Amino acid sequence: DYFIEKKLAKTKQGLSFFDPAAIAEYKRYFRNPATVHAMCEDYRATHGVDLDMDSEDFAAGRKITCPLLLLWGATGGVGRNHKPMEIWPRYASDIRAGKALPCGHYLSDEAPEETYRELREAMITSKGASGVTGAGFVTLAATLSVVPDIPVQSIAIILGIDKFMSECRALTNLVGNGVATVVISRWEGELVGQLKAAMAHPVALGEELEEQPV
Repeated sequence: DYFIEKKLAKTKQGLSFFDPAAIAEYKRYFRNPATVHAMCEDYRATHGVDLDMDSEDFAAGRKITCPLLLLWGATGGVGRNHKPMEIWPRYASDIRAGKALPCGHYLSDEAPEETYRELREAMITSKGASGVTGAGFVTLAATLSVVPDIPVQSIAIILGIDKFMSECRALTNLVGNGVATVVISRWEGELVGQLKAAMAHPVALGEELEEQPV
């Protein structure tokens, strides 16, 4: 318990921004020797297997390909000593946004509202804009709201063409879902004989279905 309170209280704010329930959970887990052992092993691995694997991937040009949101504390060690937006492009190919939050090391405890807002916007925009006509405009507005270098008002420039483009996105989504359904059905062995016949002779099957009573 002493270590937790000493470690977490090293900033000027002390433990003031931590919820008492969170402090209690930290202490509860740290009382388990297995937890302490696992944490030490994690730190130890950074100078061993983690560094070896990271160096091998870096030399081979392999990068993280999933959408990435970078958040760090402006007054923490990362914000004071490093430049994440210059470093991370070497390791990730799809960085959607990066921002320093007004806090230190503990983002979710020191800046919960700011952290939640950034995560919420990232989740919304990561869903894409092909689902519903007009969704692209909403997605773009949500994305620009977390990009400080581009004013949200600039979306008025593309308002006139978004109607046409949203129709194209919706059509793309429709075609993609249809193809994916057929591919997965075939993969799972659910592509029944009638569907195979429909794909081979769609006109004949359509005439047959029209003759059947509803």
